[in-house]
Amino acid sequence: MSVVYPSSLFLFISLMLNRSFLSLGEVQLFRISKSNISKEIGDNISLIWEYNVTTNRDAEFKSTSPIWFFDKNGTESKIAFEDQFETPKWKWTISNDCPEQFLKPKQRIHKEGKATLFITNLSLSDSGKYTCKIELISGSDLSSSVQLFVVNTGSTSSTAPSSSNTTGSTTKSGTDGDSEALSDEAIAGISVAVIVVVVVIVVLAVCMWKKSKNNGNNGSNNKSGPLEMDKPPGDGNTTSPEA
Repeated sequence: MSVVYPSSLFLFISLMLNRSFLSLGEVQLFRISKSNISKEIGDNISLIWEYNVTTNRDAEFKSTSPIWFFDKNGTESKIAFEDQFETPKWKWTISNDCPEQFLKPKQRIHKEGKATLFITNLSLSDSGKYTCKIELISGSDLSSSVQLFVVNTGSTSSTAPSSSNTTGSTTKSGTDGDSEALSDEAIAGISVAVIVVVVVIVVLAVCMWKKSKNNGNNGSNNKSGPLEMDKPPGDGNTTSPEA
């Protein structure tokens, strides 16, 4: 009976949803968000990454890992990292190199879950490539990126546009950005559902295998029983009568 490991589940989900899955030794990095995302000015965005460590994180990660980067027109800046020696341990820490656009007039960038970046009130300057990178003690790295495009599509009045005007601007609820937000949430839910389904299938398969094995043993016992009962009385030896 095969055993489904966490890395196998992540790989199965990534293949099904066409997302990014990277694995190195005991560490796996999984990107749930699409590789290219469009959002409108003023929207919020979750850039969703997850990672899995099958052993001890302290023995695998460098002391400042994962690290999140922002690349604007080829200029890369470190946004934040998790620090092993901060209090609490592995505290999410804003980097000194974090672009001011994310911090002033107030901080607009935060971490959710294990490795997801959450950015509020998007502006055109937030367009660029965002990367989550895990640096390992072994000297190798795992990294995954998302390209974000922030656009200004404008808005219309609350009156719905006529059917003849299909090229005009739309309200925020009809933008590709909002569709992407719903898509990311749906994808996260699908990922959890797939994991649950796989686990249930494995459990059912094990139960059926055990039941089949028990039925086979019972059948063998029943088959040997009647043979003993059909023996004639006595010692079972027969001889021809003497003339």
